[in-house]
Amino acid sequence: MQMSSAKSAPKAPKNQKCVVLISGGVTSYLLLDACAKKYGTVVPVFVLSGFRWEEAELFWLKKFLRYRKQENIEPLQFVYLPLKDVYLMHWSNTGMKTPSGKEQYQSIMLPERESLLLTRAALTAIAFDAEVMAVGYLKPRGEAERNADLMSRVEELYSKTLSKPVSITAPFITRTRDEIVYDMREIGFDYSFSCLAPRGYQHCGDCYKCHERKMGFFKTGITDRTHYFKPLPSLAAASST
Repeated sequence: MQMSSAKSAPKAPKNQKCVVLISGGVTSYLLLDACAKKYGTVVPVFVLSGFRWEEAELFWLKKFLRYRKQENIEPLQFVYLPLKDVYLMHWSNTGMKTPSGKEQYQSIMLPERESLLLTRAALTAIAFDAEVMAVGYLKPRGEAERNADLMSRVEELYSKTLSKPVSITAPFITRTRDEIVYDMREIGFDYSFSCLAPRGYQHCGDCYKCHERKMGFFKTGITDRTHYFKPLPSLAAASST
């Protein structure tokens, strides 16, 4: 979905600035690495919404950025999108009934979050004078995930309302989580973090994201060196269901 200003010819990728919407997960780290190879300047952006996992996620993200420091990767930037008043008594605020690995992926989806996140981040890309914004969307797991459609709608909105629209790209939109885990092996997993209910800065070992992480390692045959607060049970049995 590459859109450019009608007033000038698009720049070559190596001359473009790209804002990367980043978290502490494996997909975000691989996305940042891919964008750093493709674009001249890369700006990692973390969106702060007040969710209970953000402090731990930032702890590991900052470690990763120090570890993968590159000349064309600019310092981490923060965008504020408070959502506590939107979700109120939702598990993402309270920590009660946090989705476990036994539940379906729909259980971790936060209503309307993606549309708010993408719209806010696109404004940030424009503020940084970036031609491109990269997001780590993966192959949809079902009808509930319509990220490609959402990207098109946000691009269309800004192309009609702003003099300098931003192009939104999702280079992994046709790829699965297992494929991303496998490709990440060259970069390493030591500083990645994906947990909905962290114990301090440690993975809880019981939530949906911890289960998803463990299964990604199991299915790709990569040794999982993550320190989980609670060990995950019977992965072989879980993978056959």
